[in-house]
Amino acid sequence: QRNDRICVLNILGGESRQVTPVSHTFSGGNVVFGTSPGRKGQVLATPIGNVPVFDNVRQGLDAGLAFNTGVVYLPPAGVRDGVAELIRVNPALKKIVMVTEKVSVHDAREIRALGQGNGIDIIGGNCLGVADSWNRVRIGGALGGDKPDEVLLKGSISIFSNSGGFTTTIAQYLGTEGWGTTTLISSGKDVYIHYACRDFAHAFRNDPRSKAAVLYVEPGGYYEYGVEFGKPVVACVVGRWKT
Repeated sequence: QRNDRICVLNILGGESRQVTPVSHTFSGGNVVFGTSPGRKGQVLATPIGNVPVFDNVRQGLDAGLAFNTGVVYLPPAGVRDGVAELIRVNPALKKIVMVTEKVSVHDAREIRALGQGNGIDIIGGNCLGVADSWNRVRIGGALGGDKPDEVLLKGSISIFSNSGGFTTTIAQYLGTEGWGTTTLISSGKDVYIHYACRDFAHAFRNDPRSKAAVLYVEPGGYYEYGVEFGKPVVACVVGRWKT
């Protein structure tokens, strides 16, 4: 949503430093602060103003900065602890997007339990997050590329993709034929996917803006098995079985 407010873990990391300013600007300034241990007092410069940086989440909250969504750019070994910190110190937390790839299955299972136990939606890992073309907002990674205002065009098609890059590519292909989008979700490609096809199908059925959907999926696994969409869906299944 346009009124979501974001805290970014490892905001000064290589990928976040490039992606977060674009997301922040496109979304009307939705990142309230970020964390980077040992760098309290620094800022991440963006075209619409600086985003303050703290050593940890508690410091940002103590400074009076409120958020309901966490974005995780931490290294794989730190993701579980980062998620636990977000949940532990912020009762207002509603969503977490894990951009980090190669989160261990053991840690992913614990993250899943933390999310379910606290009523928090989790997306990822190894994903580019979510975007809403109607509300002009993206949360997580680089959906829509460097110029999301030119790619995320308001329309009636929802996108769900295992591949972050192809989430953007599909939106571009649709745009060239005059089709815009509603909600775009990059589910991620880690072994353990927290927001999977069944979750998407439920949201898709209940979104009156979305008249049809495009799925980009890969052979194998069980996430897409037996899913009922209730609306027209075009599925692109790519790749091949490993032998």
